[in-house]
Amino acid sequence: MKTFSTFFVMLLAALGVAVQSQAAPFEAAASYDAAKAYYLQINPNTKNYCYVSGSSVGNQDKQETSAFMWKFVGNDADGYQVYNVGAGQTMVLYSANASTAPSMVALATLGASANTRWDISESPHGGAGGFYLSLHGNSSAWLNRNGSSGAIGFWSGKDAGSTFHIEEAGDPVDPQPTDGVFKLSTETEK
Repeated sequence: MKTFSTFFVMLLAALGVAVQSQAAPFEAAASYDAAKAYYLQINPNTKNYCYVSGSSVGNQDKQETSAFMWKFVGNDADGYQVYNVGAGQTMVLYSANASTAPSMVALATLGASANTRWDISESPHGGAGGFYLSLHGNSSAWLNRNGSSGAIGFWSGKDAGSTFHIEEAGDPVDPQPTDGVFKLSTETEK
């Protein structure tokens, strides 16, 4: 039955139909444009949210900006590519291996075998909807918020520090240039 369910989910995703994942609390999407944006909370005890600054992934209090918004593209069988809205659809969450901190990397610079896919598994920590993220096919290391430094890296155990929750995001409230008056003139002032 699991094989049939996985096949059915993959078929619907290939047709561009949004479907609920078996383990993930978000709608699966077949493309970046079809994916919903979410805030990604890490460790329900700290209530910090993941964000991107440059290519680095950090966590702190939530801000309603695109740097804090994430999209998930893929399915349970093949794994999910994780995008940050602020970084854009050409950048994907990547890690060379389970001992290298994740970062955002341009898809065009990576080979086909690069670790750009992530597996989702259910977490019992922090209430309903919690989940773990691990490199696709690696069931021995999960993304984690280090308890002392706060850095995001990998952990060989699964606990609250490895638990993610999502909140659906609306439109980002990205900072705008300071309000003011800009006057364009083609005439020479006298």
